[in-house]
Amino acid sequence: MLEIKKRRRHTYTHNLDKLIDKSGIRDIIKEEHENFIDELIPLNIQARYPSYIDAIHKLITKDKAEYLLIKTKEMFKCLKETI
Repeated sequence: MLEIKKRRRHTYTHNLDKLIDKSGIRDIIKEEHENFIDELIPLNIQARYPSYIDAIHKLITKDKAEYLLIKTKEMFKCLKETI
């Protein structure tokens, strides 16, 4: 018997909330990580558009960039351990 699977089109999005929902990890991530993702969403969207780059440079100090990097590494470590 030949089974033909229907291919689903993937939705292209940079909305981290939608990606969390589609991946099914919302129920397993910690609330602190969910809050951090909410903090990243505006930066993620703005980084996609060249006209916002100057605004991002003004918002993100070296200390803020280090904070974002540390929190991102913590979140990825937790996700790897959980999944």
